[in-house]
Amino acid sequence: MTLIGIGLWFRIDPKMYEPTLYIDTENFINVGWIMMFSGLAIVILSIIGCIGTLTNSTCKLGSYIFIMALLIGLAIACVVLAATHGFGDRLEYYVTQQVLIQIQQRPFSEKARELLDFIQVKLKCCGAENFNDYHRYGLEVPVSCYREQANFINQEGCGRVLGRFYDLRGGIALGLNAFAVIVEFLCLIFALSLFCVIRHSELDD
Repeated sequence: MTLIGIGLWFRIDPKMYEPTLYIDTENFINVGWIMMFSGLAIVILSIIGCIGTLTNSTCKLGSYIFIMALLIGLAIACVVLAATHGFGDRLEYYVTQQVLIQIQQRPFSEKARELLDFIQVKLKCCGAENFNDYHRYGLEVPVSCYREQANFINQEGCGRVLGRFYDLRGGIALGLNAFAVIVEFLCLIFALSLFCVIRHSELDD
C-alpha cells in the first residue's frame, strides 16, 4: 500500500508533474506509474500466495512465483529510472541546464514562460543559478521571481531547488524499491521452497 501511496503522490503532485511537460524529467512520473502498478500487484499477489499455501496448490504457487519474478524486474526498473539523471550535484547540474534552456526560450515561447513562472512561484526560486541568468540574456527579471508581500527577489536558483526536490523524491523511490526488491526476493525464495516441498510430497504419494 505504501508503494501505491507514494506512486500516486509522484503522479498527482503538480510540482512533480508540471515540469515534466517542458523538461526531460518524465522518468519520475514513470516511476510513479510503476510503483502504483507494483503495489496493486503485490496486494493481489499476496492473496494468491495465501490461497496457494493454504490449499497446497502448485498451480497457484507457480503463478505467484512467476508474477513475483516480474515484480522484482519492475522494482529494478524503478531504481534505474529514478537514477537516470543521477543524484546530488549531477542531478542539480542537469536540472540547472534544463532551466537555463527554458530561460533562453522565454522571450518567444509561451510554454517556457509558463514553466518558469510556475516553478519560480511554487518553489520560491529565480533563474537557473540565480536571478542574474535573466540579465545575462538581456531579459528583465519576471514578477514570478519576487516574493509575495515582499519587495525582494528570490535569491536561490531554480536548478538547485528543483534538483533538491527531485533528489529527495528520487531517494524515496530508490529506497522503497530497493526494500521492495529485498522483500520480494525473500518471498520468492520462500515460495520456491514451498513449491518444491509440495511437488516432492505429490511425487511421493
